Amino acid sequence: MSSYPIQQSVGRQGATITGPDGLKLILPAMSWPDVVDVEIAGPLFKVDYLPGIVPVSYTYIIYPQGHSMAVRGTIYLPFYGSWEGDRSNLRVYRSNDAGGIDPDLWEPLPVMDNGDPGILGGTFLYLGAFFIGRKYT
Repeated sequence: MSSYPIQQSVGRQGATITGPDGLKLILPAMSWPDVVDVEIAGPLFKVDYLPGIVPVSYTYIIYPQGHSMAVRGTIYLPFYGSWEGDRSNLRVYRSNDAGGIDPDLWEPLPVMDNGDPGILGGTFLYLGAFFIGRKYT
């Protein structure tokens, strides 16, 4: 296992990059026509200022932020174990704004749940900052 940051060049064949804490980034074949240098930074900080969303994980940033993909990638992130009983209400959020200054820039992603305790995933077309949160009303 490696520690953060994790750096890897990814070509047309795609790649799966794993972190030491359960993070898994799946970049399918044909994501990009050329080689892209991918870096995963994290766990960095807890986003705690989004109206209506309780963060339940740290934030991870995948560089180059905002870089688009031809096919959807999948990211699996670890979340705080105390939220396991509420996992059906959790979502992965993504933003191009790693600072998280503008809450309108965070978007919920389509959920990918492989059933692993404390891990939840989402699919995306753009690299950026990612975290898991729960909406509240």
